[in-house]
Amino acid sequence: VQTWLGDGIAAHEIGVFVPTPQFVTRTHAAIDGLAGVDGITTAPMNLAKGLEFRAVVVMACDEGILPLDARVADAADEAELDDI
Repeated sequence: VQTWLGDGIAAHEIGVFVPTPQFVTRTHAAIDGLAGVDGITTAPMNLAKGLEFRAVVVMACDEGILPLDARVADAADEAELDDI
């Protein structure tokens, strides 16, 4: 993020997305203290649909986080599981 800001990408052109709302606090902690971050969009991934940014960070995509365990458990059949 700091490199993008240094390269002239404006803060409002940067999006940082995480799997769930609970991770948004972690996102803020990760970028707080960087110069020029006011205006960066930080949000859960489901809110990113339809938005456009010049630069995007996707955080907290570790194994066991994505896909969401609840979605895997709720899959009705193998085809739905493949879609996840």
